[in-house]
Amino acid sequence: GWLSVILGWLSHDLGDPLTAEAHCLDAWEHGWQAEDGEICGWAMDTASSIAMYNNQPGRARDFAARGLAHVPAGTAAAVRLACQLTRAHGRLGELDRFDGALTDTRRQFDRLQSPGSGLFSADAGRIASYAATSSIWLRRPDDAVRYAGEALAFYAAVDPGERSPTREAISRLDLGLALIAMKTPDGAAEEALTALNSERITEAVLTRASEVDAALQRWYPRLSASQEVHERYRGLAPQPCDRPQITA
Repeated sequence: GWLSVILGWLSHDLGDPLTAEAHCLDAWEHGWQAEDGEICGWAMDTASSIAMYNNQPGRARDFAARGLAHVPAGTAAAVRLACQLTRAHGRLGELDRFDGALTDTRRQFDRLQSPGSGLFSADAGRIASYAATSSIWLRRPDDAVRYAGEALAFYAAVDPGERSPTREAISRLDLGLALIAMKTPDGAAEEALTALNSERITEAVLTRASEVDAALQRWYPRLSASQEVHERYRGLAPQPCDRPQITA
């Protein structure tokens, strides 16, 4: 079950959502048969992210709720699932539910006995990063700037081994989207280029970068910084034929 969760994240990062979800379902089945609610919770945490980046926020919310119904309270998995639920409410435009879920997530995190970093952990940077992403969807650019700043400050302060390059890059891209909304395209382009120079360019980073690139091309197409972001993104984004394909 643990191995299937890892394979689910790996497939997701490589841009193969079908295989990623298959690994999540396999992890859930192993956890269910072993009566291990924590494995079930981590499987649904992964599945929720896969659905979110596949533009299925309703499924992301349902996966998170399913995991929360089985995961032991007071665990990192429970905090991560609460965080997933928060982001799903943001994507669905459910403002009141988002605010309540974010408060609940932070309350659970404060009670966590052993917060940390890594694949099977929860940290304050992730909570702030998810809140920044949600604030973009909820048309709250000021909040997005604040939350993205909190996430970046958190990861800048931890030991190098505890950093999350993917989450840092996404936080910068969210900051870029917020700055575009605030009519500060040069700052947005700078954040986007820093993100696209990350040591770990995953599918999630490329998905978020595509939104920044599209916004810059729509509103500031003649800006040299916009063209620089566009060229950098196009150089990293895989072509359709380059994406992995699942077979029978």
